[in-house]
Amino acid sequence: MGESETNGRTVKSGQTLLAVIEALKELDGASVSELAAELDIAKSTAHRHVTTLAENGYVDQIDDTYTLSFRFLDLGGYVRDQHRLYKQIRPSLERLSEETGELATFIVEDDGMGVFVYRELGSNGVNTAARVGSHTYLHQTAAGKAILAEFSEERFEEILDRHGLPRKTAHTITDDAELREEIEEIRRRGYAYAAEENTKGLTSVGAAVYGPNDALLGAVSIDGPSHRLQGEWLNDEIPQVLLSAINEYELNVSYL
Repeated sequence: MGESETNGRTVKSGQTLLAVIEALKELDGASVSELAAELDIAKSTAHRHVTTLAENGYVDQIDDTYTLSFRFLDLGGYVRDQHRLYKQIRPSLERLSEETGELATFIVEDDGMGVFVYRELGSNGVNTAARVGSHTYLHQTAAGKAILAEFSEERFEEILDRHGLPRKTAHTITDDAELREEIEEIRRRGYAYAAEENTKGLTSVGAAVYGPNDALLGAVSIDGPSHRLQGEWLNDEIPQVLLSAINEYELNVSYL
């Protein structure tokens, strides 16, 4: 068997396996028939891949339904915790959630998308659908827009070309010129706002976080109900608390 044939079959098989994993996540579990229909593949192919995942502990089976196992939680935890600078930001999030009573989040950029790495819920905080590990479009959140504001024009263009500006709510910015204008304001101000642009009824304030050698790590945000996050609390106090916590974190890790 030639090298090109081997590589081609391996890549195709691997892509199908990854597609099965993604489908099991999107469908909240599925039977072989449902997987085959969802991915437009033969039932035998779906069965072969899902059986391989089950035999290796990545999928659980209840009757004829397959679901992703906790093995992925272990992998996700490993990916997050292997970066010590990410781990060290958690106390700052805990402080923010305690001081504000709201939800504090930390996201990083991955392939032009935002990934939620940590979430800390304050005493009055409201939970959201954004779980740890989930992805979001950067232009839809305060933390994401804070990250976009740190990028060069070239990187900014790459992300817009690849992902566009999809709408999540009626308030999501979907106009290129409007987003650029807001990005300039974020750069001037030092932090970003998102008013119900990702989740109806939720307002956020976010700012970028840097590590040693001026490396952009991600962004932290404080998120809460729009009826609470308004006026002086939103425009003065929350940004001050947010930037103070980030500054303290950056000083603590500056020589690591």
